[in-house]
Amino acid sequence: MRKAGWTSTQRWRFMRKPLRAKRSGRRSGHSSLAALLRLRVLLVNDSAQPLDTYSLDHLGLGVADKAAVIAAYHAALATGTPIVKPPRTTWRGTPLHELWLRDPAGYLIEVYARLTGEELAQMPPDQEPVFLVPGTAAA
Repeated sequence: MRKAGWTSTQRWRFMRKPLRAKRSGRRSGHSSLAALLRLRVLLVNDSAQPLDTYSLDHLGLGVADKAAVIAAYHAALATGTPIVKPPRTTWRGTPLHELWLRDPAGYLIEVYARLTGEELAQMPPDQEPVFLVPGTAAA
């Protein structure tokens, strides 16, 4: 599923629009970004191989709340970012508001927010996911 040949610069260009991010620095073996989501992610590659060959199941980006997950979804739509799973609230395991995207190299990106106590109290008896944007349940 992963596409060969994407450089860290190409991956960066892909990520910056949905996250409204700015580049925070460049170092060989690192890919970093600082986003308006108030986070900084640093991926370290200590294998002495090109950055495109490291093994990563997915990258999780924690955001402030459900509204931020939905905003990331709309930003992804606007930039043509592939959406793997639309924004939804999941109850099994760790309850989260989540959105799953795919970067150009095929890696999964999870944008998530933890639920508040009030939101946890709304858990449905069947614990099935609740989709956060109308019309996305069949996506």
